[in-house]
Amino acid sequence: MSDFKAKLKFKEKGGRIRPVFQDYKGLVKFPFSESLTSGKHIFLDKDEVKPGDHVTAEISVLDHILPKGKLHKSMDIEIREGNRIIATGIILEVLNESFKRKNDP
Repeated sequence: MSDFKAKLKFKEKGGRIRPVFQDYKGLVKFPFSESLTSGKHIFLDKDEVKPGDHVTAEISVLDHILPKGKLHKSMDIEIREGNRIIATGIILEVLNESFKRKNDP
């Protein structure tokens, strides 16, 4: 099961040179921590995502402790490969109930 749905924009410059495909495993960076966690990306409207593309994705993260009780709709996120930001995005919906920020519907 996916943990959250997000709208992502893959950078044209300074990001990846080659496209990514279904089940891509990039690092997810949340604004409340300097830590990164691996995330499996399922793209909902494309099978291949090229630099410059916008895509909606369902993302499952490996670390279930870091985001517990902290995610909310409209939160900004980054997708990274090492220290390089390859995409930015915004959470559209938190699917994992344990990740939802308290007092959010």
